[in-house]
Amino acid sequence: YSNLDLVDYETGYKNQELKPYFELKKKAVEGAIFCIDEVSSTYGKDLYNDNEEYDKAEKKDLKENSKKNRHFTNGWILGTEQDGQDIFIGIRENGYAIVHCLQTNKRLQLKGKILRKIKNFFNLCLPALFTVDIKSLMQEQLFLSGKIKLLLKLLIPSYFLLPVSYYTKRQNIYNKINRKYLLFETRFTYGSGEYWIRFSNNDIFDYNTREYKKVYDAMFDENGDRIYAEAK
Repeated sequence: YSNLDLVDYETGYKNQELKPYFELKKKAVEGAIFCIDEVSSTYGKDLYNDNEEYDKAEKKDLKENSKKNRHFTNGWILGTEQDGQDIFIGIRENGYAIVHCLQTNKRLQLKGKILRKIKNFFNLCLPALFTVDIKSLMQEQLFLSGKIKLLLKLLIPSYFLLPVSYYTKRQNIYNKINRKYLLFETRFTYGSGEYWIRFSNNDIFDYNTREYKKVYDAMFDENGDRIYAEAK
């Protein structure tokens, strides 16, 4: 459950929304993971004071789930925040762990290196007929003469007469190989110890890094000036 849009590339599964489950308005699954980006933006320290959006009962439920989440679902609460003191005290006063990342290295597995060389070799040597997107190239040609010339170009490797297609294919090869065979090694501190963890892209959740773009855009008018609410 998250306030970000997460997706698993292997299965296509996406996250459920965060608020109704984290605030105990809906029942979460066993082993639930609540992933909260910028915790204080949603659950800031101002919730400690009177807040129209959250009454006392709602704040009590929020505090209860933060305190007893392991009892309720045997789950985890993961969050990012610039300053822990900005988080709602009902969450902050409970036990938590802080992980500091120190270093990240990445390397391509041997199998990936071999496959990349093979695919690049075929992309370089095979006739363009077997390596380029013929349909899209044909659509770019408005006249019959251009289509005929293209057909002739397809008989030799794309590197010579269709360089854009060649390098586009080459980049796609790199992207696909990296997606499947790139390994990451991260050094981090947890408690009093220092550790390494190894993972691949299959273990990474990608999310929309412009999640708050619409909110930001709504703050300004068409001239880029800030919009302020009129005093009543």
